[in-house]
Amino acid sequence: MKINQHDAAMDDPDIQRERAFSGAGRIVLICSLLFLILGIWAWFGRLDEVSTGNGKVIPSSREQVLQSLDGGILAQLTVREGDRVQANQIVARLDPTRLASNVGESAAKYRASLASSARLTAEVSDLPLAFPAELNGWPDLIAAETR
Repeated sequence: MKINQHDAAMDDPDIQRERAFSGAGRIVLICSLLFLILGIWAWFGRLDEVSTGNGKVIPSSREQVLQSLDGGILAQLTVREGDRVQANQIVARLDPTRLASNVGESAAKYRASLASSARLTAEVSDLPLAFPAELNGWPDLIAAETR
């Protein structure tokens, strides 16, 4: 009789529903939904691909990009797009104004450092002040260092 009562209890719809959604059943259902969501995302989603590494760049053709090491204002362009150039051919000329001002500024800093070095060396060595012959053309610089 007990077996029949047990079988009758198992036929109850509430018990059947509870057995259908037991712990293992829920895990399978959640995993299935997760894979379904991931599959939909993989189908419609976009990812940017980035790869990094070290290596040597070898051009696939003989065309090369020309770039100046020093920027500036283009004064003259001697070739056009599509022209063939020879080795050591000048393709462009830059306006020398900016470069000349940089050279002048560097030369002035050099002369000022040279005068300062001569003065400081004389002070440290306790010798009479003697400026290099290079500074003879710059009396204002010599005057500034002897004050």
